[in-house]
Amino acid sequence: GMETDDKEALLAKYRNQLSEFSEGAIPDEVMETIDSELEKMSTLEKNSSEFNVTRSYLDWLTSVPWGKISEENFDLKGT
Repeated sequence: GMETDDKEALLAKYRNQLSEFSEGAIPDEVMETIDSELEKMSTLEKNSSEFNVTRSYLDWLTSVPWGKISEENFDLKGT
């Protein structure tokens, strides 16, 4: 039904976002958590509060710039 399609689309979106990270960029422990949350989401009812909590958590986990490092700049004159 429609609910399953929406859920499948969300799961596909997360998997697609994850595939864009370079190999090894996401720490193993984090990847285990993400896999666990994706598995949990696939079993939850779309309109349950737990589904929305899981969705928010996955939104956050997949938006962290894993493996991207920037130079620290401690020059306060340039601020």
